[in-house]
Amino acid sequence: MDCSVHDIDLARWMPGGARATRAFATGTIALHPDPAPLGDVDNGLAIVEFEGGARAVFYASRTFAHGHEPQTEVIGTRGKLIVGQGAWRDRVEFSDADGTHRHTVGDFFERFEQAFQLEMAACAAACRGERPVPLTLADATEATRIGQAITASLLSGQPEPISTPVARQRTPLAEPA
Repeated sequence: MDCSVHDIDLARWMPGGARATRAFATGTIALHPDPAPLGDVDNGLAIVEFEGGARAVFYASRTFAHGHEPQTEVIGTRGKLIVGQGAWRDRVEFSDADGTHRHTVGDFFERFEQAFQLEMAACAAACRGERPVPLTLADATEATRIGQAITASLLSGQPEPISTPVARQRTPLAEPA
């Protein structure tokens, strides 16, 4: 769930915040055994079902030999949208006697450096009251619940229901003395 939680956020946002109802996950250790004792895998696949019929398929891998390749693909009834296809560092393609090549993004940090900087700037602006916070605590809680269901399914090998959260009574904080 480490990095895929952001993909879960996107999957909830795209169909307008639809509520997830069920998750199924499977995975394998293909190259890196380190996650195994933690109940994790280096290649994982999950399917999440949402109210209204939308489905999200997540594939996360720590083994892409050609670089870091995050991608989003949305398939609808009237077309398809692909964002971030290819792990290309730039849009330059070159050919030589060995074939056609492109420079790829080496790792997670190289791929997301600018995004991290923009994210921190947006967070600071929200803390200063200069812009609204785009996500709520409820959004974060729901993404975490979905991630936990995915993890439970990975461990059990069975689909896991994602139940409606129980409303909790808010306890006011004590006033300072």
